[in-house]
Amino acid sequence: MFTLLTIVAPDGRLARRHLSVGQLRAACATDPAEVDAVVAKFAADRLLVAGGTGVEIAHDVLLAAWHQLAAWLEGDRLDRALHSQLLTDTTTWLDHDKHKAYLYPAARLAEARAAADRWTADPERYPQPTADAAEFLLAGHRTARRGTRIRRTLITVLAVLTATSITLAAVTSQYAEREVRAATDASRQHAAESLNISTAKPVTARRLAASAWHVSPTNQAREAMAQLLNEQQRNGMLPASPDTVAQVAFSSDGSLLATANDDGTVYLAKMRLFADMFAALCSDVGAPTSNEWKEYASGEPMTDACAS
Repeated sequence: MFTLLTIVAPDGRLARRHLSVGQLRAACATDPAEVDAVVAKFAADRLLVAGGTGVEIAHDVLLAAWHQLAAWLEGDRLDRALHSQLLTDTTTWLDHDKHKAYLYPAARLAEARAAADRWTADPERYPQPTADAAEFLLAGHRTARRGTRIRRTLITVLAVLTATSITLAAVTSQYAEREVRAATDASRQHAAESLNISTAKPVTARRLAASAWHVSPTNQAREAMAQLLNEQQRNGMLPASPDTVAQVAFSSDGSLLATANDDGTVYLAKMRLFADMFAALCSDVGAPTSNEWKEYASGEPMTDACAS
């Protein structure tokens, strides 16, 4: 009953509220005789004033001095503070040209909107939100909804991108695996072919062995290079030269071999222990020629195996 007989003033203060007996009976929603009995009891204790015009709290001092009434009105005090803060925040928003940075975050917006609904439902008890405050809350609601839509869109986009990335990663991995298998198969094929033609075409054989290692450093390519270089060393085979060799000579320490060619040039070659077999073959014979590639590796993209 006492909460019905108070209002929150526009400045946020609690104030007495005058109600007719009929209004009080209707607001209490109970037996009118019980309402009249309670009014009579509090009037006798000088806490209420009841007369021909209606009922009201006896004095303003009761709003602050009566602790029981203060407990009953605790909810009103919270609304009073919230109402005052809403007006202050609305003014700040207006002073900054209605920038969205000054709107309420989701949790605070929900609290303010719930309070505004409560105030609107009882206009005689609570001060109503101003037009500016109502616009402030509506702007916050619209911004929050827009943010929710954007977040949902971003989540959807991220989900699609994640699925696409996973698919691309799987495809790339499969493609890489196929490339590795193809390179391994080509290396093994070149290595086997180099050994098959080592007697008939020793230079081409060594070029194929170097190409096999360049395509993929397989065990077969390593074995082919080692076998061909050992054979070359054991049989005293000279490095490849496009000219006819007329004479040969070793340096005094045996580390260099000089060949005199028919065109008058001299070719110097280091005598190795072949620590780097691939480099040795590239130095001695170079990469396969285009004709050799067509004959022994047709269908594969040609690369310069000995390019630095």
